[in-house]
Amino acid sequence: MSKSPSLLSRLAALVLPRPENRVVLPDLEAGDSLIYAVGDLHGCRALYRDLEAMIVADAQSIGLAPIIVLLGDMIDRGPDSAGLLDDLTNPAAAGLRRVAVMGNHEAMMLEFLASPKKNVTWLSFGGTETLASYGLQLDEADVQRLSERRLQQIFEAHIPESHRSFLSSLPFGFTQGSLVFVHAGINPGYALDEQPQDAVLLGAGVAEPVDGLIVVQGHIVVTSPDLSQSRIMVDTGAYKTGILSAVRLGGNQMPSVLTCTAVQGGKAKASHRVEAALRPMPQIDRT
Repeated sequence: MSKSPSLLSRLAALVLPRPENRVVLPDLEAGDSLIYAVGDLHGCRALYRDLEAMIVADAQSIGLAPIIVLLGDMIDRGPDSAGLLDDLTNPAAAGLRRVAVMGNHEAMMLEFLASPKKNVTWLSFGGTETLASYGLQLDEADVQRLSERRLQQIFEAHIPESHRSFLSSLPFGFTQGSLVFVHAGINPGYALDEQPQDAVLLGAGVAEPVDGLIVVQGHIVVTSPDLSQSRIMVDTGAYKTGILSAVRLGGNQMPSVLTCTAVQGGKAKASHRVEAALRPMPQIDRT
């Protein structure tokens, strides 16, 4: 009797090395908890604090434990990446579980910190704002002028090791039943446990999921969270629009959208809507 391909691939994974640049997506192990998937934060610390408080209150009103899944790109572009990482590396509020996935901006920052001269282009993708949040004013000319040793001394003096450890330990995603939580999507040409890194981080080769999967992602900015039968898109461009969003899933509840909007000189405005059903996925213009 022949074994199924899925079983053969699992057996092969036990004895063969994982192909280079393929990633593992661990089980979220959410149980009956409510899952709140949050779009790209991009250094918007104040907005995230307001949204997290809203999430905690929402979960308390339902009577279930909340799990927050941050969908990557927590840093860069916005005003306070350092402060946000302070919050994320501190314990979550009692009863709240908080996890995060790697985004392309976290990957770029780690590459820059490891080898700044080779990865100096990160500065033009929001890295300048992130370094400024640590009290560092470095431009590309400074990076090229200073020695690698001096740069590492500067980083060690300004960027806490807890922040670097947090970023380097981020998984590339999670699965929970039919839900797949990643930053930029999945490539259906590869098994879920063999996804290419450039697919989950950058959206390379991403297409509609198969086998009943629902991908929950950030990376692509949408006007408001878009819930479809195969993909849920949550990034509402917080650093540009002042709008940070989350989608509530699980807990035997209808899907729900929670949004905080920055208000000049005051507390963020909160809104909440319940989705009647997941809709067919619209075509996305990637040009």
